[in-house]
Formats: sequence, C-alpha cells, structure tokens
Amino acid sequence: QDNNLYVRLVLMFTVSAAYLGIHQSLTPFDNREYFVLDRLETASLLALNATVLGRLLLDVPDYWQGTGSVLGNRSVMNIVVLSTVYFFHAVFWGKSLYALLKQAVLRTLDFKLTNFRDRTTGW
Repeated sequence: QDNNLYVRLVLMFTVSAAYLGIHQSLTPFDNREYFVLDRLETASLLALNATVLGRLLLDVPDYWQGTGSVLGNRSVMNIVVLSTVYFFHAVFWGKSLYALLKQAVLRTLDFKLTNFRDRTTGW
C-alpha cells in the first residue's frame, strides 16, 4: 500500500516537473497583461510540485530516525516542509488576487474616465 503511494507521488512529481519545464520553454499563453496567464500557471505548477514533494519528504524522518541527523527530527521536518508548501500556495493565491483586483480596478477607472470625463478632470 505505502509503496504504491510513493510510486504514484514520484510519477506525479515527475510529470508535473516535466510539464513545468515544457511550460517555461514554450510559454503557451498570449502576452495579455504582461504574461499574467503564464505567471499564474507557473505559480500553480510550483505549488503542485511543492505539495507533492512535501508529501514525499514528510516520510523522510521515518528513514533517518535514530541517526542523529536533523532529517530524523519530525517536528523540524514538518515545520520546514509545511512552511515551504504554504509559501508556494500563498504566492499563487497572491498573484491570482493581484491579477484579478488589478483588472477590476483598471477597468472601473477606464470606464469612469471614458464615460465621465467632465467629472474626472480633477484626478
């Protein structure tokens, strides 16, 4: 059961890392908003890779237990792995919200400047 899980996680990480490399070399989306779609896709793939690799690394302390290595300390590994995974997910969500809010604010300002030019001359 556990070996099957590790094989699937390693395959998922390999496929995801390969897709990330292909995505970086081809940049498949258009250059709208300074490549915002490419940056969001890259951030989501990095978050996926960090999550899968983090899941694999959470079992490292079982292997290093009793060797005196810092890798055998489960609490240290949990903190490092989970902090890294949360960081990559926060970067993705931050970029997503920034792109969304930037579009909403800019469209609203453009609409006001276009349709209410006489009321916005003091800006």
